[in-house]
Amino acid sequence: MQTIPHYVFRHNMVVKARREALIKYFDAEAAARTANYFDIATDGNGRSEYVRLGSESQLYDGTEWEGLKGALLDDIFNYVADKFSFDLYDGWHGGLRVSRYSGMHYQDWRTDYTADDASKLSVKVPLNDSFAGGRFELLNTEIDYARWKVGTGIVYPSFWGHRVQPITHGFRYVLEGWLSGPRFR
Repeated sequence: MQTIPHYVFRHNMVVKARREALIKYFDAEAAARTANYFDIATDGNGRSEYVRLGSESQLYDGTEWEGLKGALLDDIFNYVADKFSFDLYDGWHGGLRVSRYSGMHYQDWRTDYTADDASKLSVKVPLNDSFAGGRFELLNTEIDYARWKVGTGIVYPSFWGHRVQPITHGFRYVLEGWLSGPRFR
Protein backbone atom coordinates (compact mmCIF):
# COMPACT_ATOMS: atom_id res chain seq x y z
CA MET A 1 0.00 0.00 0.00
CA GLN A 2 1.35 3.42 -1.00
CA THR A 3 1.79 6.13 1.61
CA ILE A 4 -0.05 9.28 0.57
CA PRO A 5 1.90 12.49 1.19
CA HIS A 6 0.29 15.29 3.19
CA TYR A 7 1.34 17.73 0.48
CA VAL A 8 3.62 18.20 -2.51
CA PHE A 9 5.17 21.48 -3.67
CA ARG A 10 5.36 22.36 -7.36
CA HIS A 11 7.80 25.23 -7.71
CA ASN A 12 7.23 28.12 -10.11
CA MET A 13 3.70 27.09 -11.08
CA VAL A 14 2.74 30.72 -11.74
CA VAL A 15 5.45 33.15 -12.86
CA LYS A 16 5.63 36.74 -11.61
CA ALA A 17 3.98 38.38 -14.65
CA ARG A 18 1.01 36.00 -14.42
CA ARG A 19 0.71 36.52 -10.65
CA GLU A 20 0.64 40.29 -11.12
CA ALA A 21 -1.93 39.96 -13.92
CA LEU A 22 -4.17 37.76 -11.76
CA ILE A 23 -4.08 40.26 -8.90
CA LYS A 24 -4.80 43.14 -11.29
CA TYR A 25 -7.66 41.14 -12.80
CA PHE A 26 -9.12 40.49 -9.37
CA ASP A 27 -8.81 44.10 -8.20
CA ALA A 28 -10.14 45.72 -11.38
CA GLU A 29 -11.94 43.64 -13.98
CA ALA A 30 -13.31 40.96 -11.68
CA ALA A 31 -14.63 43.38 -9.06
CA ALA A 32 -18.14 43.22 -10.51
CA ARG A 33 -18.10 39.40 -10.42
CA THR A 34 -16.41 39.01 -7.05
CA ALA A 35 -18.32 37.15 -4.38
CA ASN A 36 -17.77 38.13 -0.77
CA TYR A 37 -18.46 35.23 1.50
CA PHE A 38 -19.13 34.58 5.10
CA ASP A 39 -19.86 30.89 5.41
CA ILE A 40 -20.78 29.02 8.53
CA ALA A 41 -21.21 25.33 7.94
CA THR A 42 -22.96 23.22 10.53
CA ASP A 43 -22.58 19.57 11.41
CA GLY A 44 -26.27 18.71 11.33
CA ASN A 45 -26.70 19.33 15.05
CA GLY A 46 -26.47 23.10 14.69
CA ARG A 47 -22.81 23.25 15.74
CA SER A 48 -20.45 25.26 13.58
CA GLU A 49 -17.99 23.11 11.62
CA TYR A 50 -16.02 25.91 10.00
CA VAL A 51 -16.11 29.58 9.21
CA ARG A 52 -14.75 31.16 6.03
CA LEU A 53 -14.51 34.89 5.44
CA GLY A 54 -13.01 36.51 2.33
CA SER A 55 -13.61 37.33 -1.34
CA GLU A 56 -13.28 35.22 -4.47
CA SER A 57 -13.55 35.53 -8.23
CA GLN A 58 -13.87 32.66 -10.70
CA LEU A 59 -11.58 32.48 -13.75
CA TYR A 60 -14.31 31.77 -16.28
CA ASP A 61 -14.00 29.49 -19.31
CA GLY A 62 -13.45 31.23 -22.63
CA THR A 63 -11.44 34.07 -21.08
CA GLU A 64 -7.80 35.08 -21.30
CA TRP A 65 -7.08 32.57 -18.52
CA GLU A 66 -7.68 29.41 -20.60
CA GLY A 67 -3.95 29.02 -21.32
CA LEU A 68 -3.07 29.29 -17.63
CA LYS A 69 -5.78 26.83 -16.64
CA GLY A 70 -4.56 24.27 -19.18
CA ALA A 71 -0.89 24.74 -18.33
CA LEU A 72 -1.48 24.29 -14.59
CA LEU A 73 -3.60 21.20 -15.19
CA ASP A 74 -0.88 19.67 -17.40
CA ASP A 75 1.75 20.57 -14.80
CA ILE A 76 -0.16 18.82 -12.03
CA PHE A 77 -0.86 15.69 -14.08
CA ASN A 78 2.74 15.50 -15.34
CA TYR A 79 4.59 16.17 -12.09
CA VAL A 80 2.34 15.85 -9.05
CA ALA A 81 -0.73 13.62 -9.45
CA ASP A 82 1.23 10.34 -9.54
CA LYS A 83 2.52 11.06 -6.01
CA PHE A 84 -1.03 10.55 -4.71
CA SER A 85 -2.24 7.67 -6.94
CA PHE A 86 -5.83 8.96 -6.95
CA ASP A 87 -8.21 8.15 -9.79
CA LEU A 88 -8.78 11.66 -11.22
CA TYR A 89 -10.98 13.12 -13.92
CA ASP A 90 -9.20 15.16 -16.59
CA GLY A 91 -10.12 18.76 -15.83
CA TRP A 92 -10.64 21.28 -13.08
CA HIS A 93 -13.53 20.63 -10.72
CA GLY A 94 -15.40 23.93 -10.77
CA GLY A 95 -12.60 25.80 -12.54
CA LEU A 96 -9.96 28.00 -10.96
CA ARG A 97 -10.50 31.02 -8.78
CA VAL A 98 -8.58 33.80 -7.13
CA SER A 99 -9.36 34.38 -3.46
CA ARG A 100 -8.44 37.51 -1.55
CA TYR A 101 -8.20 37.67 2.21
CA SER A 102 -7.85 41.02 3.98
CA GLY A 103 -8.49 42.77 7.31
CA MET A 104 -9.13 39.82 9.63
CA HIS A 105 -10.46 37.56 6.85
CA TYR A 106 -9.69 33.93 7.55
CA GLN A 107 -10.80 30.34 7.03
CA ASP A 108 -11.40 28.02 9.94
CA TRP A 109 -10.58 24.28 9.84
CA ARG A 110 -12.35 22.53 6.96
CA THR A 111 -11.92 19.99 4.19
CA ASP A 112 -12.71 20.26 0.48
CA TYR A 113 -13.93 16.66 0.18
CA THR A 114 -17.52 16.54 1.41
CA ALA A 115 -20.76 14.67 0.76
CA ASP A 116 -21.55 17.27 -1.91
CA ASP A 117 -18.07 17.67 -3.38
CA ALA A 118 -15.84 14.86 -4.68
CA SER A 119 -12.66 16.97 -4.92
CA LYS A 120 -9.63 14.72 -4.42
CA LEU A 121 -6.69 17.11 -4.80
CA SER A 122 -6.64 20.76 -3.76
CA VAL A 123 -4.18 23.25 -5.24
CA LYS A 124 -3.21 26.60 -3.70
CA VAL A 125 -0.70 29.01 -5.27
CA PRO A 126 0.12 32.17 -3.29
CA LEU A 127 0.22 35.16 -5.63
CA ASN A 128 1.85 37.68 -3.28
CA ASP A 129 3.64 38.05 0.02
CA SER A 130 2.82 41.69 0.88
CA PHE A 131 0.62 40.87 3.85
CA ALA A 132 0.94 39.90 7.50
CA GLY A 133 -0.81 36.96 9.14
CA GLY A 134 -2.81 34.73 6.84
CA ARG A 135 -0.74 31.61 7.34
CA PHE A 136 -2.13 28.55 5.54
CA GLU A 137 -2.00 25.41 7.70
CA LEU A 138 -2.65 21.72 7.15
CA LEU A 139 -3.96 19.67 10.06
CA ASN A 140 -1.21 17.78 11.96
CA THR A 141 1.31 18.71 9.27
CA GLU A 142 4.50 20.75 9.42
CA ILE A 143 4.70 22.74 6.17
CA ASP A 144 8.20 23.73 5.06
CA TYR A 145 7.37 27.44 4.72
CA ALA A 146 10.97 28.25 3.74
CA ARG A 147 10.38 26.26 0.51
CA TRP A 148 6.83 27.53 -0.13
CA LYS A 149 7.49 30.69 -2.07
CA VAL A 150 5.15 33.00 -3.96
CA GLY A 151 4.18 31.27 -7.21
CA THR A 152 4.86 27.78 -5.81
CA GLY A 153 1.82 25.55 -5.64
CA ILE A 154 0.99 23.32 -2.74
CA VAL A 155 -1.07 20.28 -3.71
CA TYR A 156 -2.70 18.22 -0.97
CA PRO A 157 -5.49 15.65 -0.58
CA SER A 158 -8.84 17.45 -0.42
CA PHE A 159 -9.92 15.36 2.56
CA TRP A 160 -7.07 16.83 4.64
CA GLY A 161 -8.08 19.53 7.12
CA HIS A 162 -6.76 23.03 6.43
CA ARG A 163 -7.26 26.61 7.50
CA VAL A 164 -6.03 30.17 6.93
CA GLN A 165 -5.10 32.28 9.94
CA PRO A 166 -6.56 35.84 10.08
CA ILE A 167 -4.93 38.52 7.95
CA THR A 168 -3.55 41.31 10.14
CA HIS A 169 -2.22 43.63 7.42
CA GLY A 170 -2.56 43.93 3.64
CA PHE A 171 -4.17 41.55 1.17
CA ARG A 172 -3.40 37.85 0.66
CA TYR A 173 -4.15 36.62 -2.86
CA VAL A 174 -4.18 32.92 -3.73
CA LEU A 175 -5.01 30.98 -6.88
CA GLU A 176 -7.08 27.91 -5.99
CA GLY A 177 -8.28 24.87 -7.87
CA TRP A 178 -9.50 21.33 -7.29
CA LEU A 179 -9.26 18.03 -9.13
CA SER A 180 -11.97 15.46 -8.63
CA GLY A 181 -12.60 11.85 -9.51
CA PRO A 182 -14.84 8.96 -8.61
CA ARG A 183 -15.68 8.81 -4.92
CA PHE A 184 -13.18 7.12 -2.65
CA ARG A 185 -14.31 3.63 -1.64
